[in-house]
Amino acid sequence: NTVPGFRAALFHRSLSRFGSAAGILKAGKESLTSVPGVGKATAAAVSGLKAEKAWRQEEEKAAQWGVDIVTLFDEGYPEILRQIHDPPPVLYLRGTITAADAHSLAIVGSRAATVYGKATAERFARALAGRGVTVVSGLARGIDTNAHRGALEGGGRTIAVLGSAMDRLYPAEN
Repeated sequence: NTVPGFRAALFHRSLSRFGSAAGILKAGKESLTSVPGVGKATAAAVSGLKAEKAWRQEEEKAAQWGVDIVTLFDEGYPEILRQIHDPPPVLYLRGTITAADAHSLAIVGSRAATVYGKATAERFARALAGRGVTVVSGLARGIDTNAHRGALEGGGRTIAVLGSAMDRLYPAEN
């Protein structure tokens, strides 16, 4: 997860080819470039990775931010997320995922939403949360913000899926 450009799809293709994360790390540059989509620069970055050091640094950063690291291979990885095409190999989790979160609905939309759009997202989220549905959204301005606000006002749970690193929350006010 610490290798730039080694996105989920490349990880899954490499995992299919080499059988395990350890197998990927041991593969070597030439073998890695045989995986569709893995270029020379990415192969060099993966094969040159000092995995133990990178893992320790990720753990330290996660601890500093109060975040748990959950991998695709861990029992705590959300089952419903595991079923999507190319699920993220690593999640950084602050808070908890509960069994009730299996009943969830995503509300996402424009950052430059209309007043009507924001009000509607908030109203839907409030109603869903009041009926035990966990509302999932990004953490962006606009519809996402209103979806989270509505879920909280409805007394329910909300999960934010971030598109940024754990130490670069954006936007900061959310």
